[in-house]
Amino acid sequence: MTYLQPLVSIALCSYNGAKFIIDQINSIQLQTYPNLEIIIVDDCSTDNTWNLVTNLAAEDSRIKAYKNEVNIGFNKNFEKAISLCSGDYIAISDQDDIWMPIKIDTLVKNIGDKGVIFSNSQYIDEQGQLLNKYLLYDFNLSHYQCFKSILLHNILTGHTTMFRKKFSEQLLPIPQNGYYDWWLAFIGIYNNELIYLNEVLTYYRIHANSVIQKEAETEKRIGRQALRLKIVKTQIKAFLEYKRLTQNDREFLMSFYESHNTIEHKSFIFNIFMFKNFFSLYPDRRRKRLLSNVVFFIKKCLNKNF
Repeated sequence: MTYLQPLVSIALCSYNGAKFIIDQINSIQLQTYPNLEIIIVDDCSTDNTWNLVTNLAAEDSRIKAYKNEVNIGFNKNFEKAISLCSGDYIAISDQDDIWMPIKIDTLVKNIGDKGVIFSNSQYIDEQGQLLNKYLLYDFNLSHYQCFKSILLHNILTGHTTMFRKKFSEQLLPIPQNGYYDWWLAFIGIYNNELIYLNEVLTYYRIHANSVIQKEAETEKRIGRQALRLKIVKTQIKAFLEYKRLTQNDREFLMSFYESHNTIEHKSFIFNIFMFKNFFSLYPDRRRKRLLSNVVFFIKKCLNKNF
């Protein structure tokens, strides 16, 4: 059968996802977009995930299942899944969400000439019931046109994204540490290849083993400031691995990393660095009054919660 539409590959990484993965794969199989391949890479699950995946693959020729010989972690597992995709576009999938039937069709129609598109998600609970909570509220991508604007927080979640196969040449290899989707956002913004579609196309499941829940547990254990510092330092170190950085941008990232590498970033040098780069790091603050920004910065200095 000949398709007019370009092939879209779904890169789905699994690990001990038996409880929800059937629902997710079914929602992908029911996409209105007809020309799909589903690449599933299992990272040595110890539950029934692999059996479930191989059974589905036997029933649907669009599914290609691979199992790692050793556990390589979610960053490198997504790297492997992406490298196995042959489609003109590649969409990222978690193992525990549910996609709306029009998701791929909508992303293909709206990516335009950009390399990466991402959308919004609505949370669902463990039983699949809708929650009145979304990933993004009043989000405006125009505020984030410089890579410096996402150094303190990520704006993009992997399961909402689709990108061109050609873009993966810049994306790969994915650093071992940090968050692969934060890396994706960084590369997209750095090359002016990122576009946002303000539509909910995914139901994002929150449960005991989800990333958000695990981060919340870590925050309780070590504290919010310590967690944020650890995450930011790890991610900046990952960004420094990008081979296409200009010399000036590499020097800036090194200064940023070194300022955060002081003891709990309580040094005078850190505060001066943050002051000099305030509007680059907090682009939304440009729209605030001067006094509001001054108070904001002082509070940040006093609380050490940048």
